[in-house]
Amino acid sequence: MKKLKISVFAIISLTVGFFGKQASAQQMAYVELPAREQVYQAGDHVGIDEGSVSCWLKLLPGISRRDHVIFHTDDSRIVLYLDTYFSSSRKQDIVRIAARAGGTHRAVDSASASGNFPEASIIIDNDGILSDYGSTTPWYSSVPFPEGEWHLVGMIWSGYPDGVVRIFFDGKVIGEKPYDRRYNDDRPIFSTFAIGMRPGDWTGEIIQIGDGEMVEGKPRTSMSMTAGGLEISHLRVYRQVIPDWEWDKLLAKFPEKSLPAGTTIPEYETESYLE
Repeated sequence: MKKLKISVFAIISLTVGFFGKQASAQQMAYVELPAREQVYQAGDHVGIDEGSVSCWLKLLPGISRRDHVIFHTDDSRIVLYLDTYFSSSRKQDIVRIAARAGGTHRAVDSASASGNFPEASIIIDNDGILSDYGSTTPWYSSVPFPEGEWHLVGMIWSGYPDGVVRIFFDGKVIGEKPYDRRYNDDRPIFSTFAIGMRPGDWTGEIIQIGDGEMVEGKPRTSMSMTAGGLEISHLRVYRQVIPDWEWDKLLAKFPEKSLPAGTTIPEYETESYLE
């Protein structure tokens, strides 16, 4: 398990718009992590009350995908992952990138008759046939994400146990979801997090089965990003909600959305490193 050292950059005066948090004359910290499946101590680098995760992501061609982790805390309250599910209304598999914050329970949303996790999602739609999918809810919408292309993906969360999670694609907000105590329980807050996988003994969803017994449901796999053909680069974890101009800065570092096979992404100027 790795310990982290952080890189910091000064913010002279900043207001983080939607969340209304003032960060004047403070420091915003991040860690930049290598693109490998690894568990880390959270320490002071990841907080339940607010934070951000960003990375460059590419989906390798010709690989069948189900559920694959980008970022995951051991309590399953904060997760960024790729998920495939079957839509009975569309009669097809839907591939999405989801950002969860605030809890591990499903709750009935005002715009939905079924229970959902506190998640905002990017619906991958390369054929233009899902443009109306989720049009009645603010927590997901569709974008094209062809295999073999690099795109900037990330999430921010603010507040606990009540708050909001947002998911970003190439610097733009794609979905946002408010969360509250209905999604949460009294199990301990995380102390570790993982990149690219999920250990099998980590916290799962509490489910009531037919006879009223409560059981803990967990994924059947480690949700490996490698198995799903997810390639990531320059993954950063921030202790605070990052401002709009930071998304612009990250996007400007790698402006091309598709590069020839074998191309190396330019390195960022960073002082982040691992001990």
